[in-house]
Amino acid sequence: MKLKGILLIGYCLMCGAGCSVKEDRMECPCRLVLDLSGVDTAMVEEADLYVSTSRGFILNDTLDILNLEKEYELSIPKGKTGVWVYGGADGYDPGPEGLKIPYGEDCPEIFMHMDSFDASGEQYYEKVLLRKNHCVLTIYLHAEIDLDFDVAITGEVDGYDSEGNPSKGDFRYELSFEGDSVARAILPRQEDASLRLEILDSDKTVRVFSLGEYIESSGYDWGSDNLENITMMLDYALSSIGFSIEDWEEEYHFDVVI
Repeated sequence: MKLKGILLIGYCLMCGAGCSVKEDRMECPCRLVLDLSGVDTAMVEEADLYVSTSRGFILNDTLDILNLEKEYELSIPKGKTGVWVYGGADGYDPGPEGLKIPYGEDCPEIFMHMDSFDASGEQYYEKVLLRKNHCVLTIYLHAEIDLDFDVAITGEVDGYDSEGNPSKGDFRYELSFEGDSVARAILPRQEDASLRLEILDSDKTVRVFSLGEYIESSGYDWGSDNLENITMMLDYALSSIGFSIEDWEEEYHFDVVI
């Protein structure tokens, strides 16, 4: 476990100390216990932890979950408390304000736990459940002739806010096809069907597929706790799209109206 930084303001310096019977119990610290036993270490080996309270306490730590005890404890001042845990956000600088996806990049393979509560007792227990807040979209492209074009995905969610909800903003990611046939994009959780797949020629959009509507029509649930991955087959010449969703037995096919 590597400690990044702790800021204690004012009286919070006494959080490690106990209280006598005569002292005001509201001034005594609360022991916050984070239960990490439910974290799947096959998915997340390390996570960023942020804790802040209304009394001016701020903590930022890195949790080595593979080698850490199943419970993480710290003393905090009593009062309204927020806890943020991010796994898989390397290089994206998440924090109490949420996570912002820079324009032109796709979403990190993010797992998230966020909660706020009133830590008014001597101890508060919090079960950390890191939810899969990303969808890996794999696209197989079939074209009967060689086409020199670019493909981009656009949307209206640019990350997550301080409460873990999708944040409104411009999203755009240009796909890079391997061997001219396979590409991958990582999508944040969506709130509507605004995702689009754009075909561009010399920076000019020549065709737009209503990607979000096709995903929605397949029965995909953007509101599930852990987002499923999607495989998509795009036949450019025949103007058809096929979908298969991770762990689902059925496939879904749509004719595209030009």
